[in-house]
Amino acid sequence: MQLSYEKCRKNDFLGAYSDIIESIKLYPTAESHFLRAGLAQNFYFDTDIDNVIESYKYCIEHEYKLEESYYGLAECFHAQCRYNEAIDMCNKVLLENKKNISALYGRAICKMKIGDDQSSIADYMRAVKYEGIVDFDYGTIYNNIADAYLRLGNLDMAEKYVKEALKRNHLEWYVWGTYGELAYNKGDYKRCIYSLNNAITIDNKCADSYYYRALAKVKMGNHSGAYNDMEILNAID
Repeated sequence: MQLSYEKCRKNDFLGAYSDIIESIKLYPTAESHFLRAGLAQNFYFDTDIDNVIESYKYCIEHEYKLEESYYGLAECFHAQCRYNEAIDMCNKVLLENKKNISALYGRAICKMKIGDDQSSIADYMRAVKYEGIVDFDYGTIYNNIADAYLRLGNLDMAEKYVKEALKRNHLEWYVWGTYGELAYNKGDYKRCIYSLNNAITIDNKCADSYYYRALAKVKMGNHSGAYNDMEILNAID
């Protein structure tokens, strides 16, 4: 264990990971499993997720770092599209710490994935009450609230919250993307194009930005511009 920590301090994460795997084979402890889970989750998540799950479950069985272990499992289940199980783990995190904004955010994302936008919004709204108290990316939360309202067809509420997102994250392409989609749905095609121009300037790889900008250009009579956007979109796809 001590050798693994030393290697972590020297940024030798592969060496630390190899050592901790051998340590677990010889003498498994909750501490060693927690270290293995953390290393695998940060560096080998795509290839070693089963070990991450095994280690976090071991920690939970031994009541070791419960809040972190429940949330680690939630992230694993989310990655595997096991959204209801991820929600259950987030619930357990919040029983340990009601101010865990990551768990509220993660639970909201999972609820959105299973089509429960209203409940997802409720979690986001609960999270933003901690703005100024708990550090988090609240601009993204406001954007996600706007996106959920957009899916529900409540355009006025979507506009209210995307403006809040822009106040906090005006350099994020996805916030401008949400605003552009909203503007298209409200029939404000000039604002749609303006917003999506901003989104594309920040990140030119999002297909949705070109799609909605093309639709808006058609509405504005700019068919050649719409054709160009669709060409770019097809190249991205």
